[in-house]
Amino acid sequence: MNKKLVIGITIFFLIYILISFISGFYIDYEWFRIYGGLSIFWVLLLTKFNVHLLFGLIFVAIFSFNFLLIRLLGGKGRIFASTILSRIQIPVLGSPKRALFIILAGGVLVAGFMMGGAASSFWKEYLLFKNSVPFAGFP
Repeated sequence: MNKKLVIGITIFFLIYILISFISGFYIDYEWFRIYGGLSIFWVLLLTKFNVHLLFGLIFVAIFSFNFLLIRLLGGKGRIFASTILSRIQIPVLGSPKRALFIILAGGVLVAGFMMGGAASSFWKEYLLFKNSVPFAGFP
């Protein structure tokens, strides 16, 4: 496939995603501004961002710890064994071992971003937990 075509399609999709995010943000901002609830808007936005970041980082940490345990308990395995492939140099990434690590790390970060995005829909439960108060009158 033509390299310029791939770059053009990628840029188009990135611009599309950016415009859709900005338009949703602006519509919500204007709605809260019209009804005088900008403080609620900022609490909502920052809570969604914090929950996204927190659970994305937790996912990345657990996933990375899992791979670390696999490496420590299972040995190097066949993928990282010393073979003829370890002497091959990939132009941008270096050795195949390093290329595999970069691909794996990128995949874990993308998966963490997606998991954090899924968790950010539970912003209301997070706020209820964070700002909970005990029922003083109940037995």
